[in-house]
Amino acid sequence: MAERMSTNLVEFTSPAFTPTVDSIFQFKSDGEQATVDVETRLNGSAPWIVVDTMHATSRKLIRVAQLPAVRFTLRNGKGNSYVWDSE
Repeated sequence: MAERMSTNLVEFTSPAFTPTVDSIFQFKSDGEQATVDVETRLNGSAPWIVVDTMHATSRKLIRVAQLPAVRFTLRNGKGNSYVWDSE
């Protein structure tokens, strides 16, 4: 399992990466109001779009089909927030 995001900031956008398979993402945060948007884009000139959202108190684990690029955008973080993937 790879850690894809680790921060203690209120808002944060992770570096982008390219998954090699369908992925399962897991989210954990000390802040009960924290959310993480899973974003993708088809190529470097396309805009980032949200494909799913994880929440600190519900929907902490999601499965996403293989995408060309993925990044995570944290909102309402408090304390430590993490995202891992199944690769």
